[in-house]
Amino acid sequence: MNRIIFHKKFVLNKVISFSFLLITLVGCKSYLYNKAYKSIGAFDEEVKLEIIRKADKEVAFLPMIHVSTDLYYKDVRNKIDSLEREGYHFYYEFVNNDNKEDTLQRKIRKILNLPFASDRDYLSVIDSLMKSKNIKLDKELFNQPEYEELGLNKANSQNVDASVEEIVAHFENLYGNIVLEPCDFENSPNEKSNCENLEFDEEKRESVVIDFRNKIVVDRILRQSKHDKITVIYGRAHIKGIKEALLDNGYAQ
Repeated sequence: MNRIIFHKKFVLNKVISFSFLLITLVGCKSYLYNKAYKSIGAFDEEVKLEIIRKADKEVAFLPMIHVSTDLYYKDVRNKIDSLEREGYHFYYEFVNNDNKEDTLQRKIRKILNLPFASDRDYLSVIDSLMKSKNIKLDKELFNQPEYEELGLNKANSQNVDASVEEIVAHFENLYGNIVLEPCDFENSPNEKSNCENLEFDEEKRESVVIDFRNKIVVDRILRQSKHDKITVIYGRAHIKGIKEALLDNGYAQ
C-alpha cells in the first residue's frame, strides 16, 4: 500500500515538475520574443523623425516598421501630412514583385532565410515563424498599411527600391547561381523553409538586402533628384546606412 502511495506521489511530482517546466519554457519564449520585438521598435507608438541638410537641400528620415501598433501607423500618417504641407517629396521602400515567378520567391526566401511576405502580409510571416510556440505578445500588432492609406500618392511620392528580380539577380551576380534543393519546394514560399542548412551567411545577405538597396536610394538623392525636400520612408535597418552615406557626401545634422 505504501509503495502504491509512494508511486502515485512520485508520478504526481513528475507531472507537476514537467508542467512547471513547460510553463517556464513557454513564458521564457514569450519574454524573449517580446524583448526582440521591442528592440526593433515593433511595440512603439510614435515614429522618430530626423532631418539632415546640405545647402538648400533637406532629407528627412521616417523609419518604417512593417509590423507595428495601430498608434505607430497613425503617427506615421500624421507626420506624412505635416511633411507634405512643408513641401516634402517622399521616397518609399517597396520591393516590387510584379514578376510572380515561383522560383524567384523561393530564391529570395533562401537569401533572406525568412518566409516570403506575399502582398506585404508580414503578420503571416510572423505566424509562420511562431507556429506552435504558444507565444503571447505584449501588444497587438498590425501589418504596415498600404502607402495610400498613409497619405502617399503618385504626385507626392515614388518607389525607390529594387524589385525581387533585381535583388536575386544582384545576389547571383556577386555569389553565383542560387541552387534550389528539393526541400525548397516542400512548402509554400510564404512559409519557413524546410531546408536545414542554408549556405548564405549574414554578410552576403546584408550586402544585397541592405547595402544594394541603400545605394539605390543614395544615388537617387545625390545624382537624380530635383526635389529640395525629400523624406525617406524605409525600414529601420536601412535608415542608418542611407543617412551615413549622405553625411559622407556633405549633408549635416
